[in-house]
Amino acid sequence: MRLLEDAGFECFVVGGFLRDSFLGRPTSDVDLATSATPEDVMRSLPQHSVIPTGLKHGTVTVLTEDDPVEVTTFREDGFYSDYRRPDKVRFAKTIEEDLSRRDFTINALAWNERRGLIDPWGGRSDLQRGVIRTVGDAQQRFHEDALRIIRGLRLSAELSFFIEDKTSEAMRQNKQLLQFIAPERLQIELNRLLVGENALLVLQKYVDILMVVIPELSLLAGSSFARHDEQSEFGLCERVAFDVPSLLDVALLRMSHVCDDNALLRMSYVGDEVALHQKRICHDDAYECSCSGEEVALQRRHDFCSDAIQFCTSTDIALRLAALFCDLDDAMEVLERLRYDCATRDRVEKLIKFQTEDLTPETRSVWRAFNFYGQEAFLDGLRLRIAGERALYECKRFVLDSVATDATPNHCDVANASQRSCAIVKMPQRPRDIPNLFQGPCVSDNTILCSCVLADVTNESCGTSPSLTDEIFCGSAKTAAIARIANDLIREGKILTLKDLVVDGHDLLERGYKGRVVGQILERLLEKICVDELPNTRESLLAFVDGLHDELMDSP
Repeated sequence: MRLLEDAGFECFVVGGFLRDSFLGRPTSDVDLATSATPEDVMRSLPQHSVIPTGLKHGTVTVLTEDDPVEVTTFREDGFYSDYRRPDKVRFAKTIEEDLSRRDFTINALAWNERRGLIDPWGGRSDLQRGVIRTVGDAQQRFHEDALRIIRGLRLSAELSFFIEDKTSEAMRQNKQLLQFIAPERLQIELNRLLVGENALLVLQKYVDILMVVIPELSLLAGSSFARHDEQSEFGLCERVAFDVPSLLDVALLRMSHVCDDNALLRMSYVGDEVALHQKRICHDDAYECSCSGEEVALQRRHDFCSDAIQFCTSTDIALRLAALFCDLDDAMEVLERLRYDCATRDRVEKLIKFQTEDLTPETRSVWRAFNFYGQEAFLDGLRLRIAGERALYECKRFVLDSVATDATPNHCDVANASQRSCAIVKMPQRPRDIPNLFQGPCVSDNTILCSCVLADVTNESCGTSPSLTDEIFCGSAKTAAIARIANDLIREGKILTLKDLVVDGHDLLERGYKGRVVGQILERLLEKICVDELPNTRESLLAFVDGLHDELMDSP
């Protein structure tokens, strides 16, 4: 900034970095707006590498010692014929002209040391009030760039901001323009929307816009969850006179719970995974706002954990996508259309497949699933299963509560109800006592509640004492037992791979075994060690192999 200003140009910090700095949120990408043309920028910064990333739109990228910085010339946009980018860009003379073309008031802010905060559209006030409002005419803003519709929802989910009425109305009136937006750009905004803190309520309220991007979700919206629920003790279809929650309601609830900090799985994270898991859950507590008056501290938050960001963009997004698309037959086609990479598609497909696994709360069954899916996918699949059970549970409670009060719910009531505590019984000191406590019409024998601990996870290991008023639904008794076994397998070091065996294929070849029989024997040895506690010694394993000789040689 100073180099450009010393060269006689105006330069301001703009965009999301400035907005998030005012909010005290973690931020990294820095965008600058300047009166200098791209050519002027390159001439004024001879000591830096400057990449002409978008000369047509007046943008260059300056490579600094820390991160790249995008520098864009003040500009005015022309007509948008493709509802995404201006057909022609004209450079403007002032920062005020530049800010007038931006999407939302909270993004139409600029700052430098000399002039302080530039806020012609009341963005600072909207930040303080928690409001998302377009700059100028909402219809025009969304007609210029329809991607702003999804971006507005994403900002509402990330910041827990309310979308102003005129802006909200214009979003719905222009939602069909989203069909003209490149799927890659939709995917980027959708990812951030799905992991937003307020994603559930935003998606419930604007589900009609979501279905323009993902039309397949309309199939779920038209199907009642009660008709697909295997547990029929509630008799929902016969007992209610209004529309019960749909499968889409269940999917959104499942998505909102899938990344919860769940006591069932807390002890399944070991070593470095524990720290990374806690960073994902608690990273928002690591920052403090340093804003004062019209000045804002614009230093980077170097303490923001890049590992936590990576965790969010890979694991959390795949989990949320799997939760949202779990009931769709063509989930993979949706992901391919939205240009998700092969790794994400494969991960989502594996998580959805896990939901159909007929797991039993028995060590061999759990271990075999661990061995087939791998530890990370198994734990995420179990997390998704728990989230789905909780979503169904909340829908049942919601319907029964509505029946009891003769209330006619609206579409968003399901999401609002999920925010309330679903505590039914008090948490005992030892969680093994839980199954004996369930009574009453709202809880089946296949339901458990958990506050902070489960199985052998003690209160001390969680760092808190169980609260008698904070119990939350964690999953069915069957799922809880499976999670307990999974925790035991991990804690006892029984999640091994073929590389951990003290014998290998060469040892079996020397004994005359060939082809796929070699792999079958190694797999059996691995299971024998992890499940049946056969010692992982050369003598024990080869003795077991010799005992299998007749059986395996007779097999086709």
